Amino acid sequence: MTKVDAYMTYNVPVMNRKFYNSLPDDIKKIFDEELNPKFVELMTKSYLNEIEKLDSLFVDSGGKEVITLSKEELDKFKGTVKPIWDQWVEDANERGYPGEEMMNDFIELRKSEGLQTHF
Repeated sequence: MTKVDAYMTYNVPVMNRKFYNSLPDDIKKIFDEELNPKFVELMTKSYLNEIEKLDSLFVDSGGKEVITLSKEELDKFKGTVKPIWDQWVEDANERGYPGEEMMNDFIELRKSEGLQTHF
């Protein structure tokens, strides 16, 4: 397990599909090939830098130990978020969005990046 496994919050660029499809191809290309990859790169770099700072602050402030979870423990830990994801879908539906479709798209995006959903 890496530190990112325990701390990771996914922050991805999102745009309304209808709006995106209305854009000229040259603008789509800028988003797809330049802006989105650069955004993800910058967010990842920033996130990893903050993790290192937090680790140092946590350990230095109280002499505590940072532990590494086994794969089984980590999977169990990650599985506890399902009720939160379900609530997000419900909230999206109540606001008139297709919550299930949006969540399924998100899960498929995760899969395409080699990320597993633990429930």
